[in-house]
Amino acid sequence: DCPPHMLQRSMSEPLPSDLAALRGLMSLVTDHQERPPQTVAEGRARQDLHGLAVPIATGCGKQTLTVNGVPAELLTPKEAMPDRALLCLHGGGYMQGSHLSHRHFSSRLARAARALALASDYRLAREHPSVGVVVHPENR
Repeated sequence: DCPPHMLQRSMSEPLPSDLAALRGLMSLVTDHQERPPQTVAEGRARQDLHGLAVPIATGCGKQTLTVNGVPAELLTPKEAMPDRALLCLHGGGYMQGSHLSHRHFSSRLARAARALALASDYRLAREHPSVGVVVHPENR
């Protein structure tokens, strides 16, 4: 799926921003392959870094929020329709992930749906045996 002109670039030429972001993400992943995370918090922080290495969708704004004490972001594509909204609860098997690790994905969903998106954290299973997103998505 790669356009022919991309295959002919020399390594000294500037890269398009998407390709540069992908290379940055790949270096984050490979830089940590020799030493796995030592703690749950370290693994989660690393996942957030990986997610933040990928830029949000072009033309999408973001606003950091706290909703009922829970970290969140409002993602606003410029083509969003005022009567459309998404609630994005990140993946991670209820054990890891955050609105930051999935920001790039949530922004692309919002753009494709032409909707505002509220991307929110929730309580994670290791610290909260009763999984938070199922019972209380508004609480962490």
